[in-house]
Order: sequence, then C-alpha cells, then structure tokens
Amino acid sequence: MMRPRLQQLDAVALHDGPASPERQMWLRVIAQAVADATDGPIMKGGRIFDDAGRRVDPRQDARDWILVADDNFLAVCDLAGVSPDLVRQAIQ
Repeated sequence: MMRPRLQQLDAVALHDGPASPERQMWLRVIAQAVADATDGPIMKGGRIFDDAGRRVDPRQDARDWILVADDNFLAVCDLAGVSPDLVRQAIQ
C-alpha cells in the first residue's frame, strides 16, 4: 500500500492530466527515494560498502540526495513535474 505522502506526490504530479510514461518513470524514481529515505534500513553495525571501501547507509544516502542541493535531484523533480520542496516535505 502506498504511503499517504507518496499519494500526495502522485496527485501533484498528475494534476494536469495523465502523465507520459517518461514522467511516470521519474515520479517512481522520486517515490522510491522517498521510500528509501523514510522506510529504508537503518544501518546499525551493518556492513555495506561502496567501491572505495567506505561504509554506506542507504537510508542516509537517499535523505542526502533529497535534502542536499543536488542538480540531479532537481532535474529528476523537473522531469517528474513535482516541486523539490514538496518531496523534501515528504521525508520530514
């Protein structure tokens, strides 16, 4: 079942009629990032490493992608037709 905040993203993104397949895809990217940032695993002693051997926290990575000024995040929001601020509110 979709969380209420993600339903709000869907409603806002689709306010001007049915979305193109591309727009739907970008909306799903945002929805997945929100889900990862809010429901993702909290790494407590877990051992997930990136290519450089640094420990990573998938939940924190998703939060950082959304909350930190990032051109890729802004581009995805633009392609999905949603406000970056609305997405940021969804994880707070």
